Amino acid sequence: QYRKRMEENNDCIATYGLAGMYLFGNMGLPQDTSKAIELLTLASEQGSLEAAVNLANMYEEGNGVTRDVKKFLHYTQMAAIKGNEQARFNLGAYEQARGNHVRAKKHYAIAARAGHDGALQMCTYDYRSGILTKEELEQILRGHKDEQDSMKSEQRDIAMVEL
Repeated sequence: QYRKRMEENNDCIATYGLAGMYLFGNMGLPQDTSKAIELLTLASEQGSLEAAVNLANMYEEGNGVTRDVKKFLHYTQMAAIKGNEQARFNLGAYEQARGNHVRAKKHYAIAARAGHDGALQMCTYDYRSGILTKEELEQILRGHKDEQDSMKSEQRDIAMVEL
């Protein structure tokens, strides 16, 4: 079914799903990392931000591929520019590890305002370290709260209880 949707509709969700099946050897498919990477690349090109983030992580860690910082940055930046808060957080971590605290601060702030909890924790740490001002942290906290509030709904609450 995924393969049909992927081939007929250029469907990034189906392509991403099929990549996961090959990556882990699920749904009767053999585990095939090369095929999974090929499909993750295609899904990323089709517009799947999740595929781009996962592919970036594989290149960063050398998981099934040769470690490649340029490819890690390419896929991470692509997803971050399109609004993926995990990718933005990952860019913050990348910059912080290299001592670029100003750039890291900006990435963490964007991700935190988009609702990323880990980025909010990093912003709090940056405030305690003197990298962020009180006003900057307050603005980030308001943005994070607004994003969290926008995701609240009665239907979500019911679904969480049923899980």
